[in-house]
Amino acid sequence: MQNKRQYRDPDKLSNPAGELVRLTQKKYQKIAGSRAIGPHLDLTNNRSRSFAALIAGIKKIINEIEE
Repeated sequence: MQNKRQYRDPDKLSNPAGELVRLTQKKYQKIAGSRAIGPHLDLTNNRSRSFAALIAGIKKIINEIEE
């Protein structure tokens, strides 16, 4: 589904959790779904600017702590 126009920029989805519920025929639940999705996330190659900003912020904090 990630190559469909609607999903190419995940930050533009107004209700991503709702989309996951719809796509999974109401089987998706936020906490369990997030845990299941986590191992499949690519921290360096993603389409979400907000996720990239989150990762950059975490890396910055880690670098500051290590200094």
